[in-house]
Amino acid sequence: MKFCHECGYHLPVGTEKFCPDCGQNLGEKGAAGTRDITSVGINDTKGDVFGAGITGSGNIIGKEVEYTVNGNVYNLKVDNLSNEVLEGLQKITAFQVNDSGTSNELMVIKQDIKGILNEIKRIDTEKGTQIQEIKAGELQISREELRVKELFIEAKDHFNKSEYYDAVDLLDKALEIDPNEVDSLIFKGMVLVKCLRKYDEGIICFDRVLEIDPNNPIAWNGKGSALLDLGKYDEAIGYFDKAFGLSRNYPTKPFNTPPGSTSLSYKSDALLKLEKYEEAFRCYDKALELYPNERWTWAYKGDALLKLEKYEEAIKWYDKAIEIDPDYADAWYNKGLALYKLGRQEGPPSRAVKVQEAIKWYDKAIEIDPDYADAWYNKGLALADDDGPFLSHEAMICYEKAKQIRQKKKAINNPPQQVASPYGKNVESKKVKHYTWDGKPVYE
Repeated sequence: MKFCHECGYHLPVGTEKFCPDCGQNLGEKGAAGTRDITSVGINDTKGDVFGAGITGSGNIIGKEVEYTVNGNVYNLKVDNLSNEVLEGLQKITAFQVNDSGTSNELMVIKQDIKGILNEIKRIDTEKGTQIQEIKAGELQISREELRVKELFIEAKDHFNKSEYYDAVDLLDKALEIDPNEVDSLIFKGMVLVKCLRKYDEGIICFDRVLEIDPNNPIAWNGKGSALLDLGKYDEAIGYFDKAFGLSRNYPTKPFNTPPGSTSLSYKSDALLKLEKYEEAFRCYDKALELYPNERWTWAYKGDALLKLEKYEEAIKWYDKAIEIDPDYADAWYNKGLALYKLGRQEGPPSRAVKVQEAIKWYDKAIEIDPDYADAWYNKGLALADDDGPFLSHEAMICYEKAKQIRQKKKAINNPPQQVASPYGKNVESKKVKHYTWDGKPVYE
């Protein structure tokens, strides 16, 4: 007669891998062997996983939750899961590259992920398991996916702080875990193209996504935006058209920018560069018809009118964007810029009134984003408007603030540089500590 060496349960077959009563891993030696608590992959059990394996309770998203471990699967008992925990898990499993969110919201999700990973690590250490999958009812996510999402969210937080090289480093770590993780590839491509102006590297990321998922409109838009910045306007338009065609069937969450809206806005910009103004504005109008509640659509048309020096019309479009999102710093800044330029076209006293109003909107943009260098600089420009040959103290403060912000961002995003050696070889890489007033680097 064979029995489980953990609980003494009689084993009807004698070759079971797990005890039907307590779930104990019986190891390779079966009932006759010594206790073995190393993990067995769930795919290797061929369906003969009986019982609970390991049971217990742990802290998940700030709540004590009961769990069982079967093979390498960590099962959270849904019966005693609070709505708060369940909603937290749903947010984690559904989080994607184009999800919006403040730094605080992103950090809450990141902390939740870290809490789950720490709890799993604790169970692995205490029980000798090797958990690879997490389940809660219908929700399921792998341990590796959780780590990738944690790195992705951390990268997004660095991106929000304008720490672009740090963001790329974290995305590279995520891609080491899963080289085909589409969200990380897209986000890396976006940062490389739009923030670091590394177009060839960014295009490589978007091309890789299109190999994995040829119908991904965000990747088509991303490559198109790189071509747009490179001045390849006609080629870029082809990518935006492709993205727009695919966007109709692409799921978009509430509060996220629909890829179709981005396609039309980018295409309009390319048409403006080609001086095809009528086509460009038809494109903007189509975007407004399809996406009337999308702030970018209104603001981008305002940008186009600003470039064409139609300042009063531009202000109306910025006002609509602000109505949709009162915390849209770019719209407040560009409204101020349009008023300032309008004032410059007019004589006193109208000019002075519009310049003062422009300062008010620059201040609003700065209130929303204190590191908005262009808003600080143009506020200084507006303050200096009537100073004649002498700058006011307040204007000088604004110029200095803008310079400090730009130097800080430049230093943060300056990659390690090789310093030339007189012996023909490069010495150890050095990172720029800060820049002098005239833009020269000072190394660490």
